[in-house]
Amino acid sequence: MGARIPKFSTGLESLDHLTEGGLPAGRATLVVGAPGAGKTVVALQIAVAAARRGVPGILVTLEEGEDEILANAASFTWDPSDIAGRDLMFYDGRASIEAMVTGDFDLDGLIAGLGALGESGSAQCVVLDGLDQLLGNLPDLPRRRAEMYRLLQTLSRYNMTTIITAKGDDDGNIVSSGEAFMQFAAQCVVALRRRTTTGAMVRTLQVLKYRGSSFGGSEVPYIIDEDGVVPALVGRSNLEHHLSRERVPTGVPDLDAILEGGYIRGSAAVISGAPGTAKTTLGASFARAAAARGERALYVAFDESYGQVVLDMQSLGLHLNATDVAPNITGLSLSALGVTAEEHYIAIRRTLERTQPDVVVIDPVSALFKGYESVRARGVAERLVDMLKSRGITTVLTSLVEPDSDFSASSISTLADAWLSLNYVVVGNARGRALSVIKARGTQHAHEVFNLGLSRAGVRLSPMAEGRPECGLGHG
Repeated sequence: MGARIPKFSTGLESLDHLTEGGLPAGRATLVVGAPGAGKTVVALQIAVAAARRGVPGILVTLEEGEDEILANAASFTWDPSDIAGRDLMFYDGRASIEAMVTGDFDLDGLIAGLGALGESGSAQCVVLDGLDQLLGNLPDLPRRRAEMYRLLQTLSRYNMTTIITAKGDDDGNIVSSGEAFMQFAAQCVVALRRRTTTGAMVRTLQVLKYRGSSFGGSEVPYIIDEDGVVPALVGRSNLEHHLSRERVPTGVPDLDAILEGGYIRGSAAVISGAPGTAKTTLGASFARAAAARGERALYVAFDESYGQVVLDMQSLGLHLNATDVAPNITGLSLSALGVTAEEHYIAIRRTLERTQPDVVVIDPVSALFKGYESVRARGVAERLVDMLKSRGITTVLTSLVEPDSDFSASSISTLADAWLSLNYVVVGNARGRALSVIKARGTQHAHEVFNLGLSRAGVRLSPMAEGRPECGLGHG
């Protein structure tokens, strides 16, 4: 096994993870994608991150001018205007109209200029944004190939890390088959893909090749927002969860008795059931109990506002807005329609980083599957549970179970430590609710079915007396 090649950090956690440390330092990386895929954004974002850690760079503008690029980047949290012209320089490499018309066009000026910067050490990172468009001004394929290799050899001579962007189709392939040589010339190739599914734009990135280094070849979903290109965290090959024997009260004393004191600290519990079986009530009870103890809680409400949850719970005596509770609970309201599961994952992750909660309720996690690909959504749900457990956060996930749903709680049961099932029971003309514990790792728990009653005093669990359900208030 040869020596590990030097790596250049991208500043993007997921991309550095996939490339096992970053792009090839002192060599060329090609980023291919369709218009709107974020090629310029990701290349500029990498260069700005490098400049802010003391690695000067230069952006060679081959399609848009400096003013236009800076204006577009001003809305990002990493707005580069404060370092433009100093740690991050701009070079207008667009060919003159006269040269295009007369055919008297080559890369001599660009190569000489970049070579001088490399020799002086003024630029150690180079972005060639839209190099395929510039090469397209050359008369034939052999010359385009020769000029590109001459350019890359110059940059490599001065150990300049180079990021090249080129137009591709929605699958991340270079549009012109005649420009395919660019993929062979680059040491690393990253494809940006996009497609529309159920009305939502889905973007993914994938490392297609990395000469001299192993790499992760899986597709990683990403979004473009105020932070620029934000990839979802790729899965880890090893699970690193914080184990504990401490019990965290569920907020329902009768359930605590069944579970030997509550959920295990740092574990994930799934509460599944049909509409109206008290899933939200059990989730809210857990969050309120944690907040009352002084712990920080995050309540993620899908498809209804957290304020509506607060209002609904008041009739059960669960006052989430009480003065001793409300400051410790953060409500996050998300709509599942027209939004990808990865976007929800990123929104939840950001809120976690901002609020640093001890416990989390996601109500319901099955909303990730609404109008979205089941396989991808299941992967996001599993990644979400893994992230929460790796941070030692005690989590309750409710799951809405419907006859025509693609989701079942068993979809993430391998990562869930406890699974509570809620059902309706009907005897004669009376309908009630029932709770059973399907599994609870590390817990000696009861296996019988319990009657679940709701009243203004909260939630009560009791043995199912002669099969007759206890009726009560109707809450989900």
